[in-house]
Amino acid sequence: MLWLQLTGGEPLIDKLFAEVYELAYEFGMMISISSNGSRLSNTKILDLLTARRPHRLTLGVYGATAESYDSLTRRRGSFAAFKGSGRRSRGRASDQSQPDRRAAQRA
Repeated sequence: MLWLQLTGGEPLIDKLFAEVYELAYEFGMMISISSNGSRLSNTKILDLLTARRPHRLTLGVYGATAESYDSLTRRRGSFAAFKGSGRRSRGRASDQSQPDRRAAQRA
């Protein structure tokens, strides 16, 4: 089994992320993504990751409050955006009752 770890900076902002991800998924790679979660509100990204789930998605959290999070990222409103992305992706994930096809094959 081949593993692919996508990290960065922020891998979800790469213009070719979707194409690279699709190709790796088609090759049957176990894909791990390290992200700050800011792009999970992007419908194209969220649709891709919902339909073709990664083996692992690790999110970095830069603070527990808006003050600490926004201070570290130096972007006012980034904490609110992070929370919004989390709510949207969590709602999408709970809508999916079918396990990932590769998980079913491993079982």
